[in-house]
Amino acid sequence: MLPTTARKYETNRAVVTRNLGPRYAVVGASEVPMRKTGVVLSLVGLLVLVLSGCNRGLTSLPTPIPALEVRAPALEGPITPFPTARATAVPTAGTAVVPPCPVAPITTEAPANGNTAKWSSTWYRSPDGQIWASAPGLQHPGGDKVLWVKPVGSQLAVQGKRRDGAADPLYAVLSTGYESMDYEASSIWIPSSGCWEIEAQANTTTWRFVVSVK
Repeated sequence: MLPTTARKYETNRAVVTRNLGPRYAVVGASEVPMRKTGVVLSLVGLLVLVLSGCNRGLTSLPTPIPALEVRAPALEGPITPFPTARATAVPTAGTAVVPPCPVAPITTEAPANGNTAKWSSTWYRSPDGQIWASAPGLQHPGGDKVLWVKPVGSQLAVQGKRRDGAADPLYAVLSTGYESMDYEASSIWIPSSGCWEIEAQANTTTWRFVVSVK
């Protein structure tokens, strides 16, 4: 049997006895302390406010950040352009480097023999002055006549090759019967244009000189 301070219940109706006082209340078929009930209600209300704030945040879009405008500072005075680099050809591995053509000088001096000097107005001359060659016949490809000046009684020999590329050798046809004279006529055939080295030999003089054949 319940004490006098216990709660009494009736079907579908809550009866609060006077002995319980204001500390307790009957909710449905169970009793909950009133102070605890107030705390629970406060927490429920706070949760509703938080959820309402979240919903409002989701329905509104954030304000976009304005784009930054970047301006370059103004330049004072004229703009000096950079110098243009010049490309320099560099030979690659395995590429043959073409040597320069050190052309022998042509002189307007004439040999001592006046009759020989009438043959040409320009000449090639060896450093020791023992061998001379008329210049016009050694400046163009093909065959031409060349007059040589040599020591008296010497035998002349002439040969030549191209320095700056492949080509057949120079072909020289020397006349006979000039052994006792100081000159000798010849026909010289230069196969192609280019830089040619010619070698002439008479007695103890061997003379090599270079001509540009065009």
